[in-house]
Amino acid sequence: MKSEKNNHLIAIVVGISLIVFVVIITFVKSSLNGENVDQKNKEEIKKITDETKNVKYFTTKELLKKISSGESVVLIDIRTPEEFQIEHLQNSINIPLSTLEATLPNLRKGALYVLIDNSNTLELLDLAGNIFPKNDFDSTFYLQGGITEWKNNFAPTISGGNPNSISDQAKVNYLSSDKLKEVIEKEKNFLIIDVRQKSNFVEGHIKGAINLYLGDIEGKISEIPLGKKVIVYDDDTISAFQAAVRLSDLGRANVFSLSDGFGKWKEKNYPIEK
Repeated sequence: MKSEKNNHLIAIVVGISLIVFVVIITFVKSSLNGENVDQKNKEEIKKITDETKNVKYFTTKELLKKISSGESVVLIDIRTPEEFQIEHLQNSINIPLSTLEATLPNLRKGALYVLIDNSNTLELLDLAGNIFPKNDFDSTFYLQGGITEWKNNFAPTISGGNPNSISDQAKVNYLSSDKLKEVIEKEKNFLIIDVRQKSNFVEGHIKGAINLYLGDIEGKISEIPLGKKVIVYDDDTISAFQAAVRLSDLGRANVFSLSDGFGKWKEKNYPIEK
């Protein structure tokens, strides 16, 4: 009986020893593989860093100075369209990293390019230090610290207009259809902008309104005079809010959004023209 217990105990000890041995071997292999992967990554990072150590950049202050002086600068934001839509530098164009190399033949050589990311990623440094120069784009810089550093220095950006953002809400004034009718009847220094698609605009719009689609506002901001009261509207009020935010970011201070939308205006039988 005692012998059987001893044999059973020996079997348990042997089993535990085997399990511990397997765990140790697995851990060692994983560590070695991890070291190999880390070493490979380190080598790749060092290679890119060495190749791009002389890459040119602008600080936020330097880029602001160039922009304010009117110098021609092409700002390329390589973030995703979703990130770009949330917030970006004025007049920057969005060419996501995944499509940028394929887009190079369409870019004008000889221009001054500034590449923008959230921060100084290795991909950004590789573009500015290697890919652009190797394709004969000699004047290529990157924005030091990316849009993160730009915002930390309180440099201006264009917001896409987030209804849940307190800061974006603070940029917008509202008026109702009734109040807008009063403005039209009693005031002269105002401009009404319909931010819907042209096809919707031609079917019917508020009398005296001009059509400026939401997505075109930034590129056509010069068409909106300073000093006027600006009222923007759409069908569902979301696009009007986003338009008002963008106009505020673009320096138009007296901007109002129609709070009840074009649908309510029509429902009240207020003046419409086609």
